[in-house]
Amino acid sequence: MENQEVIMSELYSIKAGLSVIANEADKLRAIKEKIEKSDNEIKNNEYRLQDNDSIPYNEERKKKAISGIVAFSIKLAIRILIVVGCFIGTYFSISRALDEMSNLGNGADALMIGVCIALSAILPVLGLFILLFPKLPPNIKDLTYNIKELKSASDYINEKAEKREGLGARNLELTSLKKEAEAELEEQLKISIPLVKITYNCLLENYQNYIKECDFANVDLIIHYIYSGRALDVRDALLQTDAHIRHNELLDVFEREARAIRGSIESGFDRMQDSINRGFAGLSTQLKKQHEAEMAALGDVNSAMDRVSTGINNVASAQAIQNAYSSKIAKNSQQLAKDTSEILYYARKRA
Repeated sequence: MENQEVIMSELYSIKAGLSVIANEADKLRAIKEKIEKSDNEIKNNEYRLQDNDSIPYNEERKKKAISGIVAFSIKLAIRILIVVGCFIGTYFSISRALDEMSNLGNGADALMIGVCIALSAILPVLGLFILLFPKLPPNIKDLTYNIKELKSASDYINEKAEKREGLGARNLELTSLKKEAEAELEEQLKISIPLVKITYNCLLENYQNYIKECDFANVDLIIHYIYSGRALDVRDALLQTDAHIRHNELLDVFEREARAIRGSIESGFDRMQDSINRGFAGLSTQLKKQHEAEMAALGDVNSAMDRVSTGINNVASAQAIQNAYSSKIAKNSQQLAKDTSEILYYARKRA
């Protein structure tokens, strides 16, 4: 029974090691998401900055409205001049008539008096008609319409200009944030990639006598089969897992039995916590040894490796490993292995 618990604790340690790696993958993913979010917003803003289809139309509206207002002003000025002319003409007509009438006995021109009286009667009426008759040009409705058009077009153009200015300023801010995130990513990679390699190499060198690398992704199912009694030992659990792989039904099994698998994992952890904690302590020791060996092989220790050492110290204690395991309890081993594969692929690309 003791031997079985030791084996189970080692299987839990494999999952814990994958959890440590997955945590590093999450750190990188979070920074990449910040970069991608900034990049997407920059591209969206650039697209919006290029959206000027309505600007020429509204510029044309503005020009037509200004032209309409100017035309109204000219017509109004002409109308006012005509009215003023009528009243000036009335004044001079009355003055001339009075002058002629004062000379009635001295050969005054009766026809002129008659014309002046007629003009003094007609011109005020004409002036008032021109001033007050609404249908004569310029039409006040045209002025109202053009003022509304001018305001609408100007507001649209000004709003667009403000938005362009705001988008331009926002893009400068986003570009700065993106550069900061890229620098942060580069610094995190210097820590995470060596840490991931050390952790994964530790799993390969110390735990493949239990299950092979290709079965790390199925460690949850192996634990479940052993704990639930469906398998007598690791070999039996691996045979059942291999059968699922041959029949291309492994993912279906993980989905179909997700609740049962998680129940076995959590129950097993609670029942064998002392053994599992000793397994985590063993993984902690192996991680530190692996790191020390790699540091010794490198010889020179630069600032980047100092940060890696700090990173290893932060994740290599038994408590930190348990914390990593707990933080990823909601993820199954398939998902953890996928995170591991992604970050290892990224590490190989950078090598």
